[in-house]
Amino acid sequence: MKGIPQDFFERYISELAYRRKPVGNGLQPHYYLETPHGVVAVDLASYEKSEKIPAQILQAERRAAKYRDLKVPYVLVLWKGGGLPGLELRLIQETLSKQRPRVIGAVALLEGRPGHERMRVFHNPFTRDHMDKNIFDSPRDKHYYLLGAPARESFSWTAEETA
Repeated sequence: MKGIPQDFFERYISELAYRRKPVGNGLQPHYYLETPHGVVAVDLASYEKSEKIPAQILQAERRAAKYRDLKVPYVLVLWKGGGLPGLELRLIQETLSKQRPRVIGAVALLEGRPGHERMRVFHNPFTRDHMDKNIFDSPRDKHYYLLGAPARESFSWTAEETA
């Protein structure tokens, strides 16, 4: 993926001093990052309308299955290709709660303006490869976690600012 989302993401990871790491087995996520808190596979996707987010998460779950052998958390980073923010937060929370993807470790929204990028990271409690909460830990970032037992039907999410 070339263009604005990639430029934004590369500025963001350079601020955190994360390094791209070769995958080595022919698999190609957009990014395979080495961080002080572990390795993570990242794919970027852009969207124009918030309503497309659930379909993008389900598509990413199928794509992430290719990386299963890497045994690292897989993160889908979404970037809105224009317009004002909409229902993204609610749609991500609902999709993770209802669909319960097993491969996606987190879904993140990449937001901000050049030089002031931030991530809103939604940790998926249903995954088998959980992402460390200290990955994507810029002071502008916010992490969301599901409260309550995953077996329950109703959930509530809580946000945690990074320090």
